[in-house]
Amino acid sequence: MAELFAEEGANVVLTARGQDKLDEAVERIRAKGGNAVGVIADVCSTEDTRKVMDTALREFGDLDILINNAGIGEQKMIDETEDDWMRFVMDTNLGGPMRYIREALKIFLPKNVAMRLVDTNIRCNAVAPGATVTPAHLANKAGEQPGGAKMLEYSGHYVYFPGPECDPMDQAYACLYLASKMGRAVRGQVLQVCNGAFL
Repeated sequence: MAELFAEEGANVVLTARGQDKLDEAVERIRAKGGNAVGVIADVCSTEDTRKVMDTALREFGDLDILINNAGIGEQKMIDETEDDWMRFVMDTNLGGPMRYIREALKIFLPKNVAMRLVDTNIRCNAVAPGATVTPAHLANKAGEQPGGAKMLEYSGHYVYFPGPECDPMDQAYACLYLASKMGRAVRGQVLQVCNGAFL
């Protein structure tokens, strides 16, 4: 996704918890002539979130687009979950986007402007991805994630039915559409990118 946005002329700030993969992604973008910087950050940390925003402003002067795409896809049976794990999943999958949106709004909107997005140029939409061929998806499909074998036993025929899967670029193109002028009149929508799986 970051590579696609860079190819379209965006200056990109990438985040990750691991240095090696982050450096590789940044170098791939720069090798193609794009502008990118990487920041080691954990979405569960408000301090890290602010560090990412500060980096964007310092390196590129402004922030125009925010894409929240970090999440935990690990599956567990509900009777086998532990409180620490539940809190970690919620803090990552819900708290992470909320932190980034909160900090981004401080840049998008002046402090003395009412926080009513409908009266601004800020658009907020969501992409609901179907089965997308990523390492995490393939691990889930093979029952290799913790608890995955049991999840497949109970729900695999619903979740992983034979059908067309999506490519990661399908999700990237959807995000590009929503972030570009092509999606300028699209607000408050959930775009399903699922090859018809949710029909």
